[in-house]
Amino acid sequence: MGAQADIVYDVDYCVIGSGCSGLVSAARAAELGLKVVVLEAYPTPGGSFFGTEAHYYLNGRAIEGSGIKAFSEKDALKQHLGFNNYSCDGRVTSAFMQKHGQAIDWMLDQGVEVDCILTGEGGIGENGGVTGIMFKGKARGAFKYIKDAADKNGVEILCKTRAKQLIKEDGVVKGVIAVQNWDEDEAEQKTVQVNAKATLIATGGFAHNDEMVKKYIKADADGMRHITIMNGIQQGDGINMAWDAGAAEMGSRFVNGATGTVVGHRADDPVDRASVQPFLWVNRHAKRFCDEQPPEQHFEFAMTVEQPHAEYFTILDTKLAKKMMVEPTIRWNKLLPRHNNPEPELLKMLDECAGDGSVFKADTIEELAEKCGLDPVQLKETWESYNKACADKFDPVFFKDEEALVAIDEPPFYAILVHAFLFCTLGGIKINEFTQALDSEGKVIPGLYASGNDAGGFYGNHYNYYDSGSCSAFAFFTGWEAANVVAKALKG
Repeated sequence: MGAQADIVYDVDYCVIGSGCSGLVSAARAAELGLKVVVLEAYPTPGGSFFGTEAHYYLNGRAIEGSGIKAFSEKDALKQHLGFNNYSCDGRVTSAFMQKHGQAIDWMLDQGVEVDCILTGEGGIGENGGVTGIMFKGKARGAFKYIKDAADKNGVEILCKTRAKQLIKEDGVVKGVIAVQNWDEDEAEQKTVQVNAKATLIATGGFAHNDEMVKKYIKADADGMRHITIMNGIQQGDGINMAWDAGAAEMGSRFVNGATGTVVGHRADDPVDRASVQPFLWVNRHAKRFCDEQPPEQHFEFAMTVEQPHAEYFTILDTKLAKKMMVEPTIRWNKLLPRHNNPEPELLKMLDECAGDGSVFKADTIEELAEKCGLDPVQLKETWESYNKACADKFDPVFFKDEEALVAIDEPPFYAILVHAFLFCTLGGIKINEFTQALDSEGKVIPGLYASGNDAGGFYGNHYNYYDSGSCSAFAFFTGWEAANVVAKALKG
């Protein structure tokens, strides 16, 4: 096989992916004396470093002196296991709770700077109890320091090089076959063979692979929207390679979803913020499907993804828009830190955007329904029954809080189309607490490791914003831990 490759590398450790878990793992392994090559399908390294904000952080040294009392590891473990119905891997979860602070502290040792420590209440999780850490410049700001650490210790990163197949001999994974310049003409492509004593899968999951989303998440992939930072590279490459090599499946049906997204509007612009307020929400059948008051983002995602086309409409009137312009909003913003500030430009933006495909405006509910492609008779019936509930101060269907029952009766009326928003998938490859990939009988596959969103077992449910920041922290931890385990195995 080596003779067929255009380029051959002989290394200790091959890391597939250079995001939050892959780059941390490569830098740490090189620091421990290993020869490391990283395969990155994207033209530049960094991946998920460019899409995260704050990170779960219970037991690191930066908490000291902050005046914030963190959850105990015991309480955090019980909260996480409880939300996940005790169906996540207890040993993997316990290892994370006890060691993730060490992984993040190692990042601080590389020069990453602390912006702030966030509390659970009103901070990293609206109602949760965990603490979080935000780096200066968010994770994007941390990337430079981890990349510098990797460079300093001789890590070679091969960009535009997409891994295709694991090399497995006599039951042991011994490297990777990849294609360099994979997205160019065949004449420009080169086959790369990396012979490695250990290989880490860190490709970020399969959020951009619609076929896998439909199969494992069982959701309308066409209706959902997802983060585009990765340029469509989260195709499940690593997971599929690991499965082909005999790794067992775990956690592939779970995702990190959030409050919906409005196409053409950035997170937390006035229209986007209006879309998540507890006004009147209707699905494509022009019917309400909840009390419009999900307590956290994961609950809203879970409801939205079950609606036709994974979307719904938020309907409000001029009165509610004017109120939102001058009064604190009922629901907080999406990005950190949290706030409920008014949006003085809302009505102007709604009028400017009306007709853009995401915002609709009409003088009557029937006309609004026609513009949205909804059944006018059904929407009018829903609207009338909702306004009656507001007048009665009692919602007989969903028992919506009385203070949120405000009639929609002052035209013009507006509708905002909201899509379920998928950040990333949360599993696929079964691992143990040492990040080693396991087969269907729970036996270690020698030479193969998995981290971050490719590794299953930490989640037994969709993402929980009470444990906010755990996705990126799990990536940091598993990447760092994989490097430690591999170095110990290879160097003693």
